[in-house]
Amino acid sequence: MNEQEIITILTLVGDELQAIGLRRPIRLLLIGGAYMLTQIHNRPSTRDVDVIVVEPEITSEDYRIFKQAVQFVAHDRGISAAWLSDNIAQFLQSTGDVPVGTLWLAHGMLKVYIPDAGYILVTKVLAGRDRDVPDIEALLDHLGITSRQQVEELLAIYLSPQTRRDYRTDLQLTLDALFTD
Repeated sequence: MNEQEIITILTLVGDELQAIGLRRPIRLLLIGGAYMLTQIHNRPSTRDVDVIVVEPEITSEDYRIFKQAVQFVAHDRGISAAWLSDNIAQFLQSTGDVPVGTLWLAHGMLKVYIPDAGYILVTKVLAGRDRDVPDIEALLDHLGITSRQQVEELLAIYLSPQTRRDYRTDLQLTLDALFTD
């Protein structure tokens, strides 16, 4: 998906939620490749849209309706049912405080927020995957980060002390690969 396709599909979900009669908007935080594509503009496409569903609770009827609307739009547009994913959300919520974000897109009964680029950098460093290196490099450049200490300061802001302890080795390996000084 490219940026315009992401915006179009999210808009259709907002329309569908409104048509269903949802009374309170669904609030999402855009993360992952879709964030990189729409905010950093370092890539032409992404295979899915990763989000954290901030509201409602995942056990609520509104969440079930939201997931139904996502599936309806996927079927209607002839795209993968997995185009929108909140699979990583619970893990990220367990690692520290998830930022509120800034409103990026509001349509119908859908509000999509974007976090600070520093938060996305932390999630990419925490994942530590080779495929995230181009995104990490783009975020370092975007944020003007030139030192390991600057990244460690962001890790301390966004990750709980327990998460930093639990993932210390993995975080250090990723930082070692990024900063050879």
